[in-house]
Parts: sequence; C-alpha cells; structure tokens
Amino acid sequence: MRDEVKEGLEEEEEFEEKPKGTLYWAPRILAILFAIFTSLFALNVFEGGYNFLEEIAALLIHLSPTCIILMALLVAWNWEEIGGIIFITLGLLYIYLVWGHFTFLNYIIIPAPLFIIGYLFVLYSIKTAKKRKKKHIKIIFKNKKFKLKIK
Repeated sequence: MRDEVKEGLEEEEEFEEKPKGTLYWAPRILAILFAIFTSLFALNVFEGGYNFLEEIAALLIHLSPTCIILMALLVAWNWEEIGGIIFITLGLLYIYLVWGHFTFLNYIIIPAPLFIIGYLFVLYSIKTAKKRKKKHIKIIFKNKKFKLKIK
C-alpha cells in the first residue's frame, strides 16, 4: 500500500521562457538606442586638436555615461525591477548633478528616456510577477494525480 501513495514537492512553470512581446523588448531596444545616442556626444573629442593619447583618454571619459547605461541594461536584462529602478535613479541623478547649468530642454532630452526605460522595465516586472514559478504538491494515489497549490 505504501508504494501506491507517493507525495512530493514539485515546481511547475507556467511558461518556460519569458514572453517576447512588445513590453519585453521595448525597454531593451530603447536602452540600446539611448546608449548609441549618448555615445554620439563623444565624437566631438576628435575636433579638439589633441594628440593621440589625449584623444583616447578624452574619448574614454566621454564614453563613461554610455558604459553606465550599458551596465544598467545588463542588470535590467535579467532583473527587470532592479534595472528599472537603476534607470530611474540615473535620470534623477542627472537632474541633480546638472541642475542650474543648462536650459529646460536639457532636462528633458537626457533624463526623460531614462525615466521611460525604467518605467517600462518596472511595468514588465509587475506584469510577469504573477506568472512566475508556482509550487505544487503532487500526490499520486492509485495512478490518479492530485495537485495542491502552495502559496
């Protein structure tokens, strides 16, 4: 009789892969495009008349915001909620650091895409939170399966 009853804890996934819809790809593509946009500002280094080593150093300094954006994207790719918070924080940090130095348009061009990207990552994280792994107890009794959900 003991052989006929088996109990076990089993994990089931409602989906094996993340859905690859618009809400999944939009913040990732926007972050890549924004990184390309910010890297364009580094091209003015070559107009300065520096020697080769100075140009390389200036180029690396001008590309540091792009590297920060790409690192945030790497985090957000796997952990959307954390990455979204990082992007929103980068937007707020930009506003804090340059407040009073530029016109109003500069406060829209740089931080607004960061806020939008961060919001989209957080929104995707909230939408998929309900579809993550659920645990079930699987009971087999005389070749009949019963599942009990554990919350």
